[in-house]
Amino acid sequence: MGELGGAIQHQRRVLELKAYELAQKIGVHPTYITYIEKHDRLPSLEIIVKLEKVLKISLQDLYFKEKHPQSSEFRYSYEFG
Repeated sequence: MGELGGAIQHQRRVLELKAYELAQKIGVHPTYITYIEKHDRLPSLEIIVKLEKVLKISLQDLYFKEKHPQSSEFRYSYEFG
């Protein structure tokens, strides 16, 4: 599983959404969600925006937190403080 796909799958599960429910909410076929999550297929910008709305998180932030969970507070204070 790829890193972006894994991050999307993780947040989907946190929200207790099935893949087909997420697909329905963003207007794609459920198989497309599987390709993104399991094969790290890069979604279009339009799909990324929809995913962020439904998953209620910035995919950039989600990806960064999974890669560097101990440093997320530093990142935010550095960028915005």
